[in-house]
Amino acid sequence: MAGIGKKANGNVGEASSSGLARTARSQQSGQEQLIHVLREGLDVYDNQNHKIGTVSKIYPSAGREEEFFIQVATNFLGLGHTQLSPMALHTLVLFIPSRYIKLWHGQVELTVERSEIDRMGWDKRPTGIRD
Repeated sequence: MAGIGKKANGNVGEASSSGLARTARSQQSGQEQLIHVLREGLDVYDNQNHKIGTVSKIYPSAGREEEFFIQVATNFLGLGHTQLSPMALHTLVLFIPSRYIKLWHGQVELTVERSEIDRMGWDKRPTGIRD
């Protein structure tokens, strides 16, 4: 009888490593499909359906294991800031990694809430991304 966490042949972790490989291939396949249906001009929403901004550019993978980025044009109001000041209308640019993106009914949905975006560091251009 096999021990706990072991397969009958005595190998530990064999099933879980193949499961991880299948999951990685599935995520990679989903990312490849996603980049082909995304386009500039699509609206971007957080996971609570608050509009964040609009896709302004798509950056293909730059050697990050199939991860790509979308550039999103937004402003302080799009990020949930309620101050009505000249800064509130200033356009901001976010660089969002594909692992945080889903396509849902023709719109881009992020897997995070609008209130989390400020802490994600997406306002900084990732290294290797060039126009």
